[in-house]
Amino acid sequence: MAMPAPGPQNATLVVGGDGRYFIKETMQRIVRIGAANGISKFIIGQDGILSTPAASALIQKRSADGGIILTALHNPGGPENDFGIKYNTCNGGPAPDVEIVDSITNNVDFIKIFDFELIRQFRQQTPELTLLFDALHGVTGPYGRRIFVDELGFPETVEKHRISLGAASDGDGDCNMVLSHDWFATPSDSVAVIAHYADCIPYFKRTGIRGLARSMPTSCAIDRIAAAKGIESFEVPTGWELLE
Repeated sequence: MAMPAPGPQNATLVVGGDGRYFIKETMQRIVRIGAANGISKFIIGQDGILSTPAASALIQKRSADGGIILTALHNPGGPENDFGIKYNTCNGGPAPDVEIVDSITNNVDFIKIFDFELIRQFRQQTPELTLLFDALHGVTGPYGRRIFVDELGFPETVEKHRISLGAASDGDGDCNMVLSHDWFATPSDSVAVIAHYADCIPYFKRTGIRGLARSMPTSCAIDRIAAAKGIESFEVPTGWELLE
């Protein structure tokens, strides 16, 4: 089993994916092959579910040596191109220690850098505000339910013609679209919107912004935000791991 130095011996590996074709069978094989090659611990998303950003966050939070993400959004294969596999680097003897984690809670805790209480209060004070979220049959369905329904208090159903705000994400959860009746934010621009309003986000109020970065295909909107705020900006090749 090939892993970056120092290799698989006594390593910790995160495993999960978007829940599509062949994921359970593949995860079983990954655990068996990994254990045979010396990986000592596996951290596996509950029911095998981990969005791509959630897997990246879990690798960092648990100081894992890497992660295998099963999603058709990367290297698609299988009978209908609905299976794929990718490896994330570190940004698991005889019987391996397999730990099943609540992958939803871990990521919700991570994104609470945003002011959930303020958003919750705004929703309560604005009962006419309605939200429609579409996970497009992908991995973010359980995340959306926890965040929007359980955490922020939006109803589970809403009349289709009474939508104030709409949002959707792709299969593995690392691209999104947000829109209303008279505006929209593309996946390329959403990070620029966050950067523009960073001084309203509790986490960045404490830490400040040290720099902004985007992958090469992402729009240059974030570059303009960086220039306006006097912050250094960077362009990197495509890949979450290259933004660190």
